Amino acid sequence: MRVIADVLCPKDDETEVTVEGRDFALSSLASLTSLDRMGPTAERLSNDLLTSAAHDDLRRTVFSNICQEDPTNHRNDIPQRSILQSLEVMANVAASSRNPSRLAELLSQNDHDLLLKVIMNVENANVNPRAADLSCIVINNVCVSQDIVEGLLSSSPSHYKERLLAALANAVSCGGEIHAELERNSRRCLELLRC
Repeated sequence: MRVIADVLCPKDDETEVTVEGRDFALSSLASLTSLDRMGPTAERLSNDLLTSAAHDDLRRTVFSNICQEDPTNHRNDIPQRSILQSLEVMANVAASSRNPSRLAELLSQNDHDLLLKVIMNVENANVNPRAADLSCIVINNVCVSQDIVEGLLSSSPSHYKERLLAALANAVSCGGEIHAELERNSRRCLELLRC
């Protein structure tokens, strides 16, 4: 984790993160936080990334990648692949988390930037089904209790819940046509949010 943090969060302000370095670090972090690949080690590393003060810069960098603007915008310096890898890390962390309320806090920070991006990913399921599926995994693992669901959505702008429900219904349909995991995960989200 320290090596990954050194690559993604250089201490020297003049050091620029290269595309290759970012790609290598994010794919390594995605592997390290994957329960399928790393088992209990992934759970420990994911929870460290989520809660440890030692990983504040790394967590902030990875999760802020997810909130980047449209990658076709030439002013954006984060490639689409890096945004997707960062989203995969977040989904892995969500799947391993022992603290879903901490994830809910992260989603609601900065005027709900992350939550809005997750909703937008689900809304655009037909354009990027992988990003929508990963976003549904995050939602599924954050919304493990009705208290967390209510806390997250009641603190967000009132139209977010309606947007999310409409997006999930569309993702179920889209997933049924082109992406089985998206269909399964978005259907599960709908069931959680409609309880």
